[in-house]
Formats: sequence, structure tokens, C-alpha cells
Amino acid sequence: MNKIKKILFLLLLFYWGISIFKDTTYLVSLGDTPIYLNSTDILDNLKSSDRLKKGDVVTIKGIIDLKHYLAYKVIINGEIRYILEGDYIIIDNSFWRVLDNETNSP
Repeated sequence: MNKIKKILFLLLLFYWGISIFKDTTYLVSLGDTPIYLNSTDILDNLKSSDRLKKGDVVTIKGIIDLKHYLAYKVIINGEIRYILEGDYIIIDNSFWRVLDNETNSP
């Protein structure tokens, strides 16, 4: 019985370690941040479909190159959306640091 407890404890510790150090990056809105349905809406200068409010947090899935712009590909309510500009900070969980969206420096 004691061996089973040790094994379960080690498995729990391993799972906890993986969850802390997984490579996830978040965008945290500090104010109104426009959300676009797709990348062509950004290129065609269309109005944003919605906005993030102050304190909203979304997961960044990547960055896409839109000729003269770089936009964040994010997950909002289980759907892919795009963020180009706005008032936000980026939290990079892999290094436990906050990146400023204006200077992109730690």
C-alpha cells in the first residue's frame, strides 16, 4: 500500500510539473482591444467584429505575417480570432515574464 501511495504522489508531482512549465502565451487586455474574425478583415481595413475589455485574457496560438503587419492568432470561446492593435500585454508563461506590446522586451 505504501508503494502505491508513493507512485501516485510521484505521478501527481509529475503532472503538476508539466502543467506549470508548459509553453503557453497569453494576451491580457488593458483596455479596448479590437478582435477580427479573420486575417482578410485586417487587410481590407474592415471594422473589428468585437472587442476585448479590460482584464480579458486569451491564449495566443501564433503570430501571422500580414504583409506590413504582424497579428496575433488567438483562441476566444474556442474559436480562432485575430488581434492586430490595442491596449494589451503579453504574458509568456514559458519564461515567467511579461512582454510589453510596444517595445517587445522583457
